[in-house]
Amino acid sequence: MFKYITAITVLVFISHSASALRITHEPYTKGAILAAQFSPITSFLEREGYKNSVYVKTQNFKGFYETLHMGGLDVVFATVLHARILIEEYGYIPILVKDTELKAVVIVKEGRGYRSIRELEGKTILSPFPYDPAAYLGRSCLNDVNANIVDVNGISNVLLGVLRGQSEAGFIADVDVLFMVESMHNKFNVLATSEESAATYILVSPELKVKSKNIMDTFLKLNDSPIMKDISEKHGFNKFLPISDQTLKNLENNADAVDRIYSSLGIWEINGSIKADHKTGKK
Repeated sequence: MFKYITAITVLVFISHSASALRITHEPYTKGAILAAQFSPITSFLEREGYKNSVYVKTQNFKGFYETLHMGGLDVVFATVLHARILIEEYGYIPILVKDTELKAVVIVKEGRGYRSIRELEGKTILSPFPYDPAAYLGRSCLNDVNANIVDVNGISNVLLGVLRGQSEAGFIADVDVLFMVESMHNKFNVLATSEESAATYILVSPELKVKSKNIMDTFLKLNDSPIMKDISEKHGFNKFLPISDQTLKNLENNADAVDRIYSSLGIWEINGSIKADHKTGKK
């Protein structure tokens, strides 16, 4: 078992139109929530000449890959395993990396008296939908502690479940603590924190290779705009950086690590197999 697993997210550009970009994020949470988070980005892209850019909601991984295969997605945010599928099997070209540092924390309800992660032996821990980075980063905090991990839909259900006593603990991302409403801050204690995750990658499809420099410059321009500050404060987005040999190496290493822990935990079979969704949808 690994001491920690690093989550990687990827942006993928697919050629659909010279002036419009259709954007999506793999469906680790509700589409409406993700659409709200990406609204400032689509607005910025429109002002930069990508007119009529929109966020495309996909409700599950089957729909995600079906839309991808139909050519209905221009910009895709995806975690590490989907990133490698898109790079190795579809030929996408990485051009930027998003500077991000994500950790998972194990939270318990204030007043329960827990002092060590080992005290969760045999207890129930709520985890967000298993493809959320907090899910596998949180698991890495347990080491050899044998707990009953129950997957629920979204961070809010983790918080409510712990608060209402439906479980003894929960996994959430450290950024979720920052953006938690103030009245909730004193209701939880952090029992353990995972290692940091790696960064987010931006890739361009082969069809857009000749335009990759323009796309890269547009996102670097976003770094210096007021929009980036607003996105960072509300959703924890960080700036974009040029790609490097080290970040590409991190992508491969962490893809291997997440693949192994997913397989060992049987996560591929939860809510339908990610791999099956990919293989059945592929033309």
